[in-house]
Amino acid sequence: MAGGGILENYKLLSDETLGIDSRFDDNSTEIKIGLDFGTSTVKVVAKTDTDFIAIPFIRTEGISAYLLPTQLHQREDGIFTLASEAPANRLDLKLQLLSNSQSREAQIYASIFLALVLRHVRSWLYCSYSKYDQETISWECSIGYPSTDNDSQAASTWRELIYRSWILSVQPGGVTFPEAEQIWNHPLKDFEKQISFDYFNCMPEVAAAVAGFLRNQPIYDDFKGNYTLVDIGSGTVDISAFSFQTIPNQHSYARTLFSTQVGHLGTSNCYHSRLTWLKNPMLEAKDSADFTDGEKSQLTQFIREIDKEKKKVLLAPIKNSIKEYFSGISVEQGTSSPDTEFSKALTNLLAKVRSNCDKKKVLSRDDISRMPVFFCGGGARSSFYREAFLRQHPNIGWLNVKKVLENDAIKELAESLVIPIDTRDYDRLLVAYGLSAVEPPKSFIADKLAEQPIREDWEFVTKDMI
Repeated sequence: MAGGGILENYKLLSDETLGIDSRFDDNSTEIKIGLDFGTSTVKVVAKTDTDFIAIPFIRTEGISAYLLPTQLHQREDGIFTLASEAPANRLDLKLQLLSNSQSREAQIYASIFLALVLRHVRSWLYCSYSKYDQETISWECSIGYPSTDNDSQAASTWRELIYRSWILSVQPGGVTFPEAEQIWNHPLKDFEKQISFDYFNCMPEVAAAVAGFLRNQPIYDDFKGNYTLVDIGSGTVDISAFSFQTIPNQHSYARTLFSTQVGHLGTSNCYHSRLTWLKNPMLEAKDSADFTDGEKSQLTQFIREIDKEKKKVLLAPIKNSIKEYFSGISVEQGTSSPDTEFSKALTNLLAKVRSNCDKKKVLSRDDISRMPVFFCGGGARSSFYREAFLRQHPNIGWLNVKKVLENDAIKELAESLVIPIDTRDYDRLLVAYGLSAVEPPKSFIADKLAEQPIREDWEFVTKDMI
């Protein structure tokens, strides 16, 4: 079944202690890790000398095997683990980091989680591929970061995060908070003898998604290499309009940014807005004389369950309508449905990105009209989100989306999957695949049309160019 959900109770596929030793040697076999650190799940793809390998984390079938919940658990002895049988310690690791990327506590907890992820990756590779038995490895690691522009501060923060996480991951024994804190108390230069900072880099998640998409299925386009990417995550929806073009004689490519917007409109936020809307009439009914004490007691229990649920990140696919949350009753309320308001906000967010290309004079209206949309992220197949983004503007025809690029099976991953997945689920691995496959792009801010240099020697990206 496509669109498999995220498991709350699961068994891990490997023993993290087997992955403590990285066996690093910069003159050995190279393996590059692409790590997609999502709000709700982590996905990892490793590029070896011969294969691209999606790393499974969980003993289950389908795409769920490759989706590790972004949750940190802690045993009674204070040692952290990814195992779900231990009590949950942190369920909002990335959200805390996004709300304050300079928070030392948020950085430490994120690094603990990522260190355990890296141990799992190494352990699974060691146990699954006999060619790595006792072999030293030259590791490289690339992490995606949630920025739609050329944000040097964000890039620096996330690059440091993955580097310190690696250093923590190779420390002997279990990982505790004091041990992780010690890693953050040292300057980066203290770790250079273990492994150089140069082996760690980062890339905007949207750039990794498009790079992975283009590597997998080159586009023969009539839209000048321009794209609108819509990344539907758990916390946010990131939308950016940009072009991807190769740079001649440099064996690299450039991303020229036209317009970008980030809205707190992800699937978990949509879910929470629906729960709030359902809770409000219950609060009113609880104080009404029209209900019995027994009914009020039941309403109180419903309210408690809603409040508890609102503290969680949505793990299951988002339902297509708020009406699917209840049956056998009708809900009447003076305010409009949250779906109407949320859908309108999504429609406007996409329209703002595309219309800004016209306002900034970086694309012509004909270019905007022909620019395709590419959906990715956990909510990419949601009918609710797609309908909102593809709603037609009756009076502004050039803003309407005419072409949607659909992802296909990632051929280079399909050949090595140890747990098969549905074709429609490959998009969940796209960012990790892009991170493992390519180097960070050169990024530029677009000039106005009248000021743009003629780049007749720049080519549009095809698979062979990446």
